[in-house]
Amino acid sequence: MRLWADVLDANGRKVGEGPLTSLTSAQVTRALDGAGSVRVEAPLADERAKRLLTNERRIRVYAEEGGVTRELGRGVIREVRVQAGAGGWTLSADGPDSLDELKRVSVLLAREYLNRTPDAIAQALAGLAGWTLTGDALSNILSARYDGVSVLKALQLLAEQQGLHLRLGERP
Repeated sequence: MRLWADVLDANGRKVGEGPLTSLTSAQVTRALDGAGSVRVEAPLADERAKRLLTNERRIRVYAEEGGVTRELGRGVIREVRVQAGAGGWTLSADGPDSLDELKRVSVLLAREYLNRTPDAIAQALAGLAGWTLTGDALSNILSARYDGVSVLKALQLLAEQQGLHLRLGERP
């Protein structure tokens, strides 16, 4: 299996000359109703990895096996560490998956939705962060108000009220 990562700045633009191909391992943890995590490791001797894997950079991790390429996960680097292991010194970078972005956008005060479907409310909330949602359509009508919480918290509350769950899905 071959691993690599695209490294992006906070605005989503790729940094560096092509993907980071020196990854020795990658771990993606999914979470239901919240942000998961992404972790990658590269040899400490790789100067390019040291330059690219810095806090607040975004990473998209890919794997190729048997001629099939797939995205394993994406996230934000929040911690970079140097570690000694059986194979030598490594540089590890980890942080929350992309769902964490929704924690950093507030609905502000008195965000109110009157007589709308849960789908319409969820789409409007996600739109505050520039996201879109997919899921099962619900036709019940409800009203909701959110004050000073994050977009993620508002979506979690809405999902809980409807007896549903949310998770990070595939992004184009």
